[in-house]
Amino acid sequence: MKYFLVTFRLISIIVFTSCALSILLLTILIKGNSNALGQKYGQFWGKVTANILGLKLKITGDIPKGRCLIIANHRSYSDIMLIYGQTACAFVAMAEARNWPLIGISAEKVGTIFVDRKSPNSRKETLIQMKKRLLEGFSIVLFPEGGTFAGPLTQTFKIGSFSLAAENNIPIIPTAIEYQYVTDAWVDNVSMIGHFVKTFGRWRTVASLHFGEAFLETDANIFLAKTQAAIHQSLTDMRKDFDK
Repeated sequence: MKYFLVTFRLISIIVFTSCALSILLLTILIKGNSNALGQKYGQFWGKVTANILGLKLKITGDIPKGRCLIIANHRSYSDIMLIYGQTACAFVAMAEARNWPLIGISAEKVGTIFVDRKSPNSRKETLIQMKKRLLEGFSIVLFPEGGTFAGPLTQTFKIGSFSLAAENNIPIIPTAIEYQYVTDAWVDNVSMIGHFVKTFGRWRTVASLHFGEAFLETDANIFLAKTQAAIHQSLTDMRKDFDK
């Protein structure tokens, strides 16, 4: 039963993503490309794929709208679907994702900003693109840990995005993501297929998503510390709730 469910879900996501991408490319051909169009399609894709995977989500806090930087902890690739499904936004993603079959071109067309974390020039260019997009009034999602982490809290946050927000008066929304089972995190060099089978071979995968209150700071270090503290508090509360 588990392998039938996994196969059905994987095929469904491939078919749906292919159809959605074809419609997006046709829409771009007719209307022209725009960040707003890409974000709407990204949100639609996130909602549908989360449902296909059987993700049961508890959401707390006010869903972000308009210009902001959504800073979140990172547990798994499914974090993207959870956030995408709730708000129109663009993600900052690792450069390797650009080469993933189907996912790479889809991510590019919905406005994903790719960064090679090993390249100082790429990181600098990413901050330039983020600033441009934010000043145009869009929201951007960033995982400042630089990779996935099982918890219980977070790894060290990179400061670059906090400097950008502090210097340009961009509000940050601390966002926490937690799953019912610690093993739902994609870590420890487990293959994506192996993790997919283990996690989404269940009928339901339960997760919590909390959007904190937006706030501003002029000092990047204070911005980082307050954001991380807010996320840590939310993760602690979520874990207590799950462990009941």
